[in-house]
Amino acid sequence: MTSPRQFWDSFVFLPDKGGRLAHPEPHAELARYLEALGRVDPVSGLPVFSEFVISGLKKAAKSTTAAASGLWSLTADPWHHDREVLISSCDEDQSLVVFGIAAKIVRRHPWLRKQVRVLNREMVYAETLTDQRTGGQYREEHVLRALPRDVRGLHGLNPSMVIWDEHWAADDYLQIEALAPSPARLWPRMIYSSYSGLRSQQHAGNPWFDLVQRAKRGDDPKLFYSHIGGPDGWKQIPWIT
Repeated sequence: MTSPRQFWDSFVFLPDKGGRLAHPEPHAELARYLEALGRVDPVSGLPVFSEFVISGLKKAAKSTTAAASGLWSLTADPWHHDREVLISSCDEDQSLVVFGIAAKIVRRHPWLRKQVRVLNREMVYAETLTDQRTGGQYREEHVLRALPRDVRGLHGLNPSMVIWDEHWAADDYLQIEALAPSPARLWPRMIYSSYSGLRSQQHAGNPWFDLVQRAKRGDDPKLFYSHIGGPDGWKQIPWIT
């Protein structure tokens, strides 16, 4: 079983300062998040966290982190059959930004390039599985999609993971409610990624503000919170000088 950190270390290539592709060493908060995404409770055997809030300054690799998380879930998440990874944002263009980063990661690695079919707004990963009862083999396809902002059309989906990028731009709960976790999934995950947003949005009723306040309270054991901010926050990001 490939953990999120192992996936990052093995499959994610990004251009270094010289323009050459290299494995990026995750900064401390990113490493903490990757460990949390794969953390399993030793008693129940289930994942510890179902929601992840990634709050950070611009250029802290939030969208790249989201893309890598989606690809890990697409190809290696052990908790779901017929995996359906959905990328959502304030509009389709922003969803396609994360999708585009994921597509670059796929094209830069020979195994991913061979195993993952990249279409315009969708990626498909097919694997051969063995039925533990009969011993027979069957093919199962898993899908990653970049979503449009279409509240009516999103109801009824059954995602194993939903990635919300630039969540600060959500001005209501309509799309959030449309993609609420399905009870048909054993352990669906929700990943929210954003920078702090505008000062005018810092009030109750704003989805990102409400979410961050809930994360800061620390009273939900299934919610993981990562934050990089403040005037010296950029010092935690090795590629920002």
